[in-house]
Amino acid sequence: MTMTIRMFEAFAGYGSQALAMEMARIPYKSVGISEIKPEALTAYRALHGYVHNYGNISKVNWDRVPDFDLFTYSFPCTDISRIGDKRGLTEGTGTSSSLLWECEKAISAKHPTWLLMENVRDLLSAKFRPDFEQWLARLETMGYNNYYKVINAKDYIPQNRERIFMVSILKDYDRGFEFNAHPQRTRYKQLSDILLPLGPQTSYLKGKTYSEFMRLARLDDIEPGSSQVFLFGHSRDAKGHVANFHKLDCAHCCTTGSVGGGNVGMYVYNPIDKSVRKFTAFEQMRLMGLEDKDIQTLYHSGLSPNQIGDLGGNSIVVDIMSDIFSRLFPSLAGTALERERKPTILTLFD
Repeated sequence: MTMTIRMFEAFAGYGSQALAMEMARIPYKSVGISEIKPEALTAYRALHGYVHNYGNISKVNWDRVPDFDLFTYSFPCTDISRIGDKRGLTEGTGTSSSLLWECEKAISAKHPTWLLMENVRDLLSAKFRPDFEQWLARLETMGYNNYYKVINAKDYIPQNRERIFMVSILKDYDRGFEFNAHPQRTRYKQLSDILLPLGPQTSYLKGKTYSEFMRLARLDDIEPGSSQVFLFGHSRDAKGHVANFHKLDCAHCCTTGSVGGGNVGMYVYNPIDKSVRKFTAFEQMRLMGLEDKDIQTLYHSGLSPNQIGDLGGNSIVVDIMSDIFSRLFPSLAGTALERERKPTILTLFD
């Protein structure tokens, strides 16, 4: 009889962990999630159907939660990210990032065999590493061996996104774990696989903003007669002003606010008609590893493109976790049937 992994997703978002289990075709069941953002819950249920939400992780009564084998926790990076407010994650401080310590209650109550953590690379910085090492020690005290690595999503998908991943395994069940030393891009191998030929009409630059792009854009390295679209980013001068727009071979790290040019300043240039448009949520979600049918489902869920993009910016690249799960559960990978979903007919941008 094939084992089914019972999973609890803390800080669930739209369920990128569940999507990764599906991509790896590992039999699993989500016994519950913890999520407080209404838009994230809307997205989760649009993609996965109803799974009981236990709400704020600090208020969960873990005795009332079904047992689970795998606990995933991508706790808020708000207070440790280099673009955040740097209030830290020290236990008992009440910061968003200090919600990490609430996970101890879940682990102590349920003793899941496997844990998966994900967060920004800044967790290993000199300022925050002491807290991270304290967390490692706490897990070891609870009986876990820990394996962690900083992984750049560009090894899996064309997005420059460094994150720390940590697998923890109960010592009685641990047979060792190794992250993939030589990952390969399998689906979206280059930016041309990500970019759409068209965008919504409202996303195209006009007038002064278009003229400014064309004045500052470095277009010389685009081969004459090229029929593909290109992703552009920008560089700033010492005063913080945009100095140029340059073609990207790998997308910037998608964050909240990336959609519509946003805080990472990504734009799509079409050399055929010389049009320029803002980066779309659809493209951002492809960079987060979602399949088109799932992105279409989100577009039909009632969420705005900006909300969808922000959820993606806060999430985890599915391809990375799928690879991790396949290595964590090698005997189960590929054994589950692909989930059947109702086909979605959608004209994105007329």
